[in-house]
Amino acid sequence: MLKTLHITIALSCVAMDLYGQTPTAIGPHQLGETFEQWLSINSIDMVAVCQKHHGDRALCKRFSAIRDTGRGHCYIVMQNISMQPFDFVFSNGIVEEVSTEYPNPDLQHQLEFLKSAYGPPAISDTVAYQNGYGATWNCQRFSWNMPDGAAIHAAESIKPTPEHMRVLTVTFVSREWRAKVAAEDKADPNPYGKR
Repeated sequence: MLKTLHITIALSCVAMDLYGQTPTAIGPHQLGETFEQWLSINSIDMVAVCQKHHGDRALCKRFSAIRDTGRGHCYIVMQNISMQPFDFVFSNGIVEEVSTEYPNPDLQHQLEFLKSAYGPPAISDTVAYQNGYGATWNCQRFSWNMPDGAAIHAAESIKPTPEHMRVLTVTFVSREWRAKVAAEDKADPNPYGKR
């Protein structure tokens, strides 16, 4: 059944980032939160997870690696958002990217949730996808530029299943993540681009 992205979320966060802007919220989470904050919001006790006889060794290793290096990712089901799994990416000890996928989405329904939480998208366009047999699909993309410098991207794509399943991927990226990608692009320009 179609899972919906209930983004009638906790936008009442009063925490401010260094630039005086409220960080972009995703349910009870926000871009820029620390790993310790992320654990607390999810009611995860690392000591309990890592207990010698009763803990989850793989999860303990993953959490310990993120705590120790500041890098890694974790999937978690956000129960207040229709049991939807989200992938949290940590870099430099903070959440810098969050993403989720909706198979066979009701795009207009999802778009309305996004618009109600974040306002109208700054950019929207349609992209044609084509497989090796010539079948084509038109997929929509939307982007939001947030006041704190973060961005939200919602993009349809086609997964090459026997039925060619349509998927909506919603990705939240922090200002820091965007700056890092821009610096990498500048340092390593596209060799196929115009000169």
